[in-house]
Amino acid sequence: MSVTGTAGKPITIKCSHSYATTNVKYFCKGACNYEDVLIKSNDVNRDKNGKYCIKDDGNTFSVTISNLEMSDEGIYWCGIERAGVDTYNKVNLRVVDSQKLLSGHPFANLQDVPLTTLRSKKT
Repeated sequence: MSVTGTAGKPITIKCSHSYATTNVKYFCKGACNYEDVLIKSNDVNRDKNGKYCIKDDGNTFSVTISNLEMSDEGIYWCGIERAGVDTYNKVNLRVVDSQKLLSGHPFANLQDVPLTTLRSKKT
């Protein structure tokens, strides 16, 4: 799945797996080796830095990444611990810069327009 978030804002990513009600869920970035795991459902629901939060709902779980940064962009994996081989769903996270997002909008610099210009004139 591909998701897009805005820098400076949170994003919640919902992951779904079959037959995973009681399994441990986790979220990782990159190769998804042990050191790449960002948060697991059997740990506290928020990582020690407060960047990632996980909510386990049985066959689905959601991960919220707070205060997105451009460096958060990349490939993530929603993982499920299984007997044998774990299963994964790929997540491609794109982060857009909020300033660039607004720069093309006709009202992006509205704060620079004098209020009198915005008032309608009576005829």
